[in-house]
Amino acid sequence: MASPATSSHHDLESDVTSGRRLLLLALLLTAFAYLATVRFDFVYDDGPQIINNPTLTSWKTLPTLFTGHSWKFLLPDWAGNYYRPIFMTWLLLNRKLFESSPAAFHATTILVHLVVTWLAYLVARLLLRSNVQAGYVALLFGLHPVHIESVAWVSGVTDPLMAAFVLAAFWAWIKAEREPNQSGVYRGLTVLFYAAGCLCKETALFLPVVIVAHDVLRGQFERDLKGLLRAIWDTLVLWITAAAYLVVRSLALRGLVHSDHHEPLANILLTIPTIIWGYMRRLVWPVRMSVFYDTPPVTSPLQWRFILPFVALIVAAVFAWRIGKRTRLTGLALLWILVFLAPAILGLLAFPRGEWVHDRYLYLPSFGFCLLLVYATAQLPSRRELFGLPATQTAIILIVSAAMALGTAYEEQYWANEFMLFARGTQVAPNSALAKAHLANDFFRRGDLEDTERLYQEALALDPANWKNHVAYALMLYYSAQYERADAALAKSEAMVPSDSNQYFYQGLSRFNLGHYSSAEQGFSAAIHFGPGRARYHFWRGFSLEKQGRLEEARAEYQQELQQHPDSDTLVRERLQALAH
Repeated sequence: MASPATSSHHDLESDVTSGRRLLLLALLLTAFAYLATVRFDFVYDDGPQIINNPTLTSWKTLPTLFTGHSWKFLLPDWAGNYYRPIFMTWLLLNRKLFESSPAAFHATTILVHLVVTWLAYLVARLLLRSNVQAGYVALLFGLHPVHIESVAWVSGVTDPLMAAFVLAAFWAWIKAEREPNQSGVYRGLTVLFYAAGCLCKETALFLPVVIVAHDVLRGQFERDLKGLLRAIWDTLVLWITAAAYLVVRSLALRGLVHSDHHEPLANILLTIPTIIWGYMRRLVWPVRMSVFYDTPPVTSPLQWRFILPFVALIVAAVFAWRIGKRTRLTGLALLWILVFLAPAILGLLAFPRGEWVHDRYLYLPSFGFCLLLVYATAQLPSRRELFGLPATQTAIILIVSAAMALGTAYEEQYWANEFMLFARGTQVAPNSALAKAHLANDFFRRGDLEDTERLYQEALALDPANWKNHVAYALMLYYSAQYERADAALAKSEAMVPSDSNQYFYQGLSRFNLGHYSSAEQGFSAAIHFGPGRARYHFWRGFSLEKQGRLEEARAEYQQELQQHPDSDTLVRERLQALAH
């Protein structure tokens, strides 16, 4: 019979070996589940953000990725909210390595998800103090269908990149506490990883809250106000890093948050319960996934869409509070979900209606869910073994993992191309104006003008206040040579958001094509006013002046275009040469 010391050593060795096997299984199954995505197209934001993005063609543009919002290359006049320079640097790296190969971009996105799955294993191993339990967490995390949007969509890699740095920072913080002789190195890594996570996506900003909760729950500080303040003081370097990030972000974006959407605050508050309940449902039951969901605002506390989820959340909160008080780990797992979901809820104040809910917002919170599920199943009694592991828990985890793998393989197919993605969006969310508008745009590219018109009309009827849909509809009319209707539609969009230069530019083009050169000049003048540095604006104002016989003014506009954009095409020089004769 083995001695207790020998038995303990054997158990530890078995735990390590089994845990590594489970991690390997998790990585292999996850890679296999997403393997089909390497055949997928670029979809949704991928086209403008990757293929048509001039800032991704040279390393010389790298500094500019840190000085403005992520869509500055396309919308320089727009006060954006997306300051994600490391994400943009990742796209630049991929573009330089693989040019515009969708297969390569998809492959590297899968790779990032595998790295996050491995980091989930490392963090879970420290929290659960078991390699086997950590392997179960990795298995669930890697295969959870709620990650499809973040892995099957190239531009969705923002969340996996951010999650990789957040988990690495959290791992380094725990290692600093458990290895005091190396605490300086690990604390330094924590700050470095935390800052990088914030520069990937703003959700990472909330990590210090989770670290404070972890330190208080594990008993390092008293569970009272004094202990909480001591824990906050202990993480001071992270709060300083957070403040520095907010300053840099504010300078780059000319403000912390911008919003052109004016949904009444009361409606937003009343809609929060149904949105949170929807997120919780998809964590537990991830079926009928879509890039769009129907989330019309709740306008009265007497509506069932407020009452039912509100009551359900109260019951769930009481239950979560009771189980969270029992053990440190359950409390931390629940807080992880809530804290990292909080940015998506706060974002309702800035997001337009159609963007209120997205599965990608659950990418990082889902780690807490997987941790909670593994811990809960570990408490179940088991008298037998399965593959040398507790039979009850192992059977449950393997069954759930298999279901998740099948769900991921099925649901990811809708990201294969834009038609499937947007058709699925209108199927899952038939009342989503954004889904219909995107599907209309895809029909327009296919030359189906009848369905394009129908879908845009349905989208505008569903959400008449959606400025982007009005502009998209107007551009569709312009490119189908319906210039009078395009002019009228652009007038509506200008009344809604009068500061966007692009709509005035296309209004000028519409009028120019109709032969209304004087009013076209007015459109181009407004475009220059709101976007003074944009290419082609001065050229077209000059062309409209030339058509009116105002040749000296036209020549000045052409020269201004060349001065601002020396690499302008030959058309500008041709007009100057023509005027010279």
